[in-house]
Amino acid sequence: MPTNLTADQMLAIVAEHSARERDRDWPGALRTLVADPYYEHYPNRLRFTGVEPIVEAWKRLLPQPCFDAATYQDFHRVEFVNGDAVLHITDWTFADGDSRKAAKLVAVYTFSGDLMASEKVWFDATLLSYVDKALDADFRAMSGVALF
Repeated sequence: MPTNLTADQMLAIVAEHSARERDRDWPGALRTLVADPYYEHYPNRLRFTGVEPIVEAWKRLLPQPCFDAATYQDFHRVEFVNGDAVLHITDWTFADGDSRKAAKLVAVYTFSGDLMASEKVWFDATLLSYVDKALDADFRAMSGVALF
């Protein structure tokens, strides 16, 4: 189903969704999603569909040092809205122990009706090392998780 949301409405939903994820408010984050949401991660071509694997991914990813917003510096984001999608290009540095690392990702959020349908994220090599550690073989064995 296409969306009738305006660009500002889509940006507001993405902002709310992201804030709920950061606050570990899983029910709040889920309220921004359609009933059958999915995430895709690149370049590892990992797709997870449904509430259980999505929440498990949040629980595993968000404690990683690269996603600890309290340590972010040099944070930059460019946003674009087109049709039923929001595109974010984000780069920042973060603390990992005594060192700082640079990171970059691209995220595309798609919408259906008045909710977010999917989040597709392209990770750079720095982030991918943390993502692969968090979303390990146990995660990849979950129902709703697949390589494509």
